[in-house]
Amino acid sequence: MTLRRPHQDAVLPAADVAVIRQVLGACADLIAWAEKNCGPLFAAAAADAAQAAGFSRAPGALAGPAKSR
Repeated sequence: MTLRRPHQDAVLPAADVAVIRQVLGACADLIAWAEKNCGPLFAAAAADAAQAAGFSRAPGALAGPAKSR
């Protein structure tokens, strides 16, 4: 990664971007699986995390943004 001035975006090599996208997709898949299989306590924790990140509390709200990137 190339660090730039605070008002500029960081520059990442394409290979790093590909790895980040792959990891985000895997995380989204894991979150979606856990929401379906781990019961109401996980669903409540995921909703809290989604809300804290500025997303909706709806099921899948935490995994959705990660999957779409």
